[in-house]
Order: sequence, then structure tokens, then C-alpha cells
Amino acid sequence: MQKLLVTPWKYVNKNGGPDRRFNDNRQIPVCRYGEINLKSSDGINIYLECSNHKLVSAMQDYFTKFMNYHNTITNISKKSAKATSNSFCALPAKMDTKKLQKTK
Repeated sequence: MQKLLVTPWKYVNKNGGPDRRFNDNRQIPVCRYGEINLKSSDGINIYLECSNHKLVSAMQDYFTKFMNYHNTITNISKKSAKATSNSFCALPAKMDTKKLQKTK
């Protein structure tokens, strides 16, 4: 579902019309494309080009929502990991291993 923007000539006169000196002077369609560029700090660089620019816009919106959700989940898991590691620090320095074996 390409959107055709303009169809200029391959060889153009000063006035913008076709240059009649060339037999193979044809019109070249110029279409609108959507672009997505995904980069990571690890060096991954993915560049996608799609002829359906509306689809690319929708993909960008969904990907942004996904990344916001992912960042929220990552921050929550980091906070819970810190809380878990702090709870281990609250254990006494000496533990009676006999009591631990009996409870198993």
C-alpha cells in the first residue's frame, strides 16, 4: 500500500517538464516508505524499510508501549531483587545447623 508522492522525469528541462532530447526519458515514481531503526548498546543495528508507512507508524507505537512496559517490569524486578538481598543480610551471623537439619 504505497503512497505515490510524485512522478518526476528521469531527465528534466529547466521548466520542470520532460527533456525531449532523450528517447528513454521516463517518469520515475517516488513513493512514501516507512523506516524503523533498532539500535542496542551491544552494537546491533537493524534498519527496516516498509512500503506501508501506516503499518510502520503502528509498529512504532506498539514497540514504544512494549519498551515502556519492559522498562517498568525491569525496574520492579530490580527493586524486589534488592529487597531480597537485603533480607539475607538480616540473618544472624552464627546459625545452628542442627536446627536447620531437623526442620528439613
